[in-house]
Amino acid sequence: MLGFFRTNQITANFLLILYVVLVRSAIFIFPQDWEPVSSGLFSDGVYRLVGASGLWPAVLAAVLVFVQAVLVNSLVAKFRIANEITYFPGVFYVLLSSSIPEFHYLSPALMANTFYILAFYELFHTYKKLSAASWLFNLGLWLSIASLFYFSYIIFILFALIGVGVLRAFRLKEQIMILCGYAVPYYLTWVYYFWIEDLGTFYTSFSGQIGMLTFAEGSNWGIFIKLAFIGVFLLIAITSFGIYKQKKNIQVQKYISILFWALLVSALSLFFQEKIALEHLLILTPPLGILISFNFLHFENRQIAEAVHLMLLLLAFVFQFYPFVMG
Repeated sequence: MLGFFRTNQITANFLLILYVVLVRSAIFIFPQDWEPVSSGLFSDGVYRLVGASGLWPAVLAAVLVFVQAVLVNSLVAKFRIANEITYFPGVFYVLLSSSIPEFHYLSPALMANTFYILAFYELFHTYKKLSAASWLFNLGLWLSIASLFYFSYIIFILFALIGVGVLRAFRLKEQIMILCGYAVPYYLTWVYYFWIEDLGTFYTSFSGQIGMLTFAEGSNWGIFIKLAFIGVFLLIAITSFGIYKQKKNIQVQKYISILFWALLVSALSLFFQEKIALEHLLILTPPLGILISFNFLHFENRQIAEAVHLMLLLLAFVFQFYPFVMG
């Protein structure tokens, strides 16, 4: 199956659509009622329009994952981060962001990932640019919008400041540009709620989501196994850091470092978010999907890469269908 995506032909997008439907098929075969544990102002607005569970939210979630996968592929190709241009980054983003049932819903974290990925575009554009004001402003803007969908993304303002420091010499003026871009969505949202005389909703939407190491789900073996599944990918990425940077120019090495900074800052979100559920792990999938795709590009034996991918796909199906088949 991986061989179909080892290409840069745009027609592979049709195969990517089928791949998204395949790995997220459980939610269409066995639909379940679901409600978000933590939701931002913008995601609440989406739920008022389409609901949180049912056919249309599931379809919208699948469409979002496909769009995000296309953005991930475009990001890696545009900035030449991988040794060759393929659809692997998008494929492994889809696999990771669809691997467990909790990822299949139209969660606030999934919606926020769209703007999180766009922020990488803006950040990478700033490398060696004499004037980067528009990209820096947009970097803050996209991350701010993401946090209005899911509060945990508020920590990524730190990622933005660090990322610019990795790519460019420190300039206070540029850091302020990022903060200005970050402030605009919050200010406009505040103005809207002031206009409709409902500032209480604006303030409580944030105060109700602030917490530290509080979890929405109890402990059981199923949760630990799912955490271990994602944890293995994290361990593979961390131990492959040196391999990723081999035979890469300085620019690409800096981009890869930024992907690891994104993973590190993601861990800090545990200290800001109230009632963390398993879908919170979606915050890891954009940088992690890109990094894991590099491992599969480095496989010398393509048959082994194919076999490992099929094994991961099978494990994802076990997670998704086991409760319904055995229940």
